[in-house]
Amino acid sequence: MRSGSWSGLEGDAQCNIIINTALLEQGWEEHFGYLKDLGYAVVIGAFGGNPDWPLDAPVRVQNRYDYLTDTTPDWQWQNTFL
Repeated sequence: MRSGSWSGLEGDAQCNIIINTALLEQGWEEHFGYLKDLGYAVVIGAFGGNPDWPLDAPVRVQNRYDYLTDTTPDWQWQNTFL
């Protein structure tokens, strides 16, 4: 995303968290696909997340994201990643 397209999202802007599988795959291909083209493998040693985010996050984080109606973005991201 170009920096200009972030205009208006500074501070505590409320934006929906959307996990778009196609865009994630496109981004991963853009940033790491060349390694496959060169014959290398990309191996992820470990990754983690918080599948109950933001519900079990610190209260200040819960308060910041209490407008979200979908509380599964971490699950969505991890499923897409796998």
